[in-house]
Amino acid sequence: MHWKDRLHIFLSKFLPICRGLEGSCFKIVLRKHRQPTAYVEDKLNWVRLCPKCAKYNNEYWQEMWDEYYRGRL
Repeated sequence: MHWKDRLHIFLSKFLPICRGLEGSCFKIVLRKHRQPTAYVEDKLNWVRLCPKCAKYNNEYWQEMWDEYYRGRL
């Protein structure tokens, strides 16, 4: 594991930092973002992401849902 990843894990225990999608992101995020998922346990549908990471996260889940619906046809 890269030292940045270890630092990110450590800091995320004490600071509201972005979870990061394209590697470790150290931006402070005060609000959680509702991701387009459908977990039964609602708290799993919320993540702490900066706007840039939230955009990538939404694109990722859109691709996942598109693949899911293509498989259902």
